[in-house]
This record gives sequence, C-alpha cells and structure tokens, in this order.
Amino acid sequence: MLRLLVLFISISLYLLFSENVSARNESLMVVTEHMPPFQIIDDNPKRPIEGYSVDILRTTLKQAHIDYSIMPMTWERAYSLGQKKPNTIILSMVRKPEREKMFHWLIKLSKTKSSLWGYQSDQQPLTSLNEITDEIIAVSRNDHHQLMLKKYTNLTEKNFIYTRSKEQAIALVTKHRAQYFLGNELILNWRLKLAQLERTDIVKIFEFPQVENEIYIAASLETSPRIRNKIKKAYAKLQVNGEIKTIADKWFKP
Repeated sequence: MLRLLVLFISISLYLLFSENVSARNESLMVVTEHMPPFQIIDDNPKRPIEGYSVDILRTTLKQAHIDYSIMPMTWERAYSLGQKKPNTIILSMVRKPEREKMFHWLIKLSKTKSSLWGYQSDQQPLTSLNEITDEIIAVSRNDHHQLMLKKYTNLTEKNFIYTRSKEQAIALVTKHRAQYFLGNELILNWRLKLAQLERTDIVKIFEFPQVENEIYIAASLETSPRIRNKIKKAYAKLQVNGEIKTIADKWFKP
C-alpha cells in the first residue's frame, strides 16, 4: 500500500513538473503581412507593428501567458510558413472552404465584402465579371481574392499579374500596367490613407454581392492543442470582461 502511495505521489509530481516546464516553454511564431487596419507595418523596422488584429492577439496571448514573436513578411511567405511550421499563427486570414482543413481557426475578427477596383480615368463599372476578357488583374498568389476569381469566373492565368503586396497591386493599376485589383473598402481606404493617395483616384468596378468574407486569426495544423485551447479560453474571457469591445472601439468607432 505504501509503495502504491509513493508511486502515486511520484507520478503526480512528475506530471505537475512537466506541466510547468511545458507552460514555460510555450512560444509562438506569428507571421503577418501589412493589411491595415488589421495589421499596420511601418517602413521603419524600429516602429512596432500595430493594428486591430495585432491588439487582439497581443492582449489574448498576454492573458494566456504565452510567449510569441511577430515576423512581418509577404502574404505568400506567411501563407507558406503557416502550413509548414508548428506553433505558428497567421495574422490574419480569410476563412474559405478551400482552406478549411489546412489551418485551425481560432478567433473571428470581422466580416467584409470584396470588390473589383480600377483607376478612375480608365474604367467603367461592370455588370458581370464575364465582361472581363483580356484585362489584367493584379493579385497576390494564394490570396483569397484569387481563389474567389477562380471559383466565380472563367479567368485564366493570362488575366493575372502576381504582386507581393496590395500596395504593389494598387501601384500597377495607377501606372496602367494592370486594369484591376481586388479588395474590400475598409482595408482599401486605410491603404490609400497610409500611402497618401487620393480616394477619388480609385473607383469600384464590381462588387461580389454573394460573397461575405470572414477574417480570422488562424494557426498551423501542428500548433499544439494545449496552446490552441489556452488562446480560445483567454479570448472568451476577454470578450466577457469587455476588453475585446474596447479594442474594437479604438480602431473602428467613429
């Protein structure tokens, strides 16, 4: 009986010690692109990354006592790392059926609608995407907009020019090297503001009325269940105590 008691105590202490070591060693790599107002990455690398989703994640990870490092990069590289690296967070990403089984979807941030945009002096509004024939659309590879175009249109590779950022896509349109780019109005207005471009230079050509995009904080499939659960529980607690609303008001309240 004494031996069983000693064995039980030994196992309990081992599990407790392992749990504490695991908690101390938990760390996340957060990969992100410039996507204001969700993520704002300044040209000056010394300035901290800001934005709505950044504030949400930082506050949540602080609540969950999880260490992390944020790495700014292109969308294509972030998307690739988010599929390959364990304990990796993508900040942030549109949830699509094509991506459903490729990531863990942790925190829903927002809903948006996508539109096709062009330079105001070049284009007239479209009533159907079938009117696009030889025109060029600037997109990021594996961006949800490219997935959407492939799903709802018969456009082929000849219609796409690939860019490293939405700012590059906007620049190609304003320089008449592409006719269109895709984006939602909220993020576009922030991009134009930060780039000091006039909103009147860019006009909406077509809106996808049947498509509503849900923006999430997602994790790689190999992110540990323990970390994922801690993040979800911490976020739920922040929702209850009102901190999530405070962050949303900071970025979106007029």
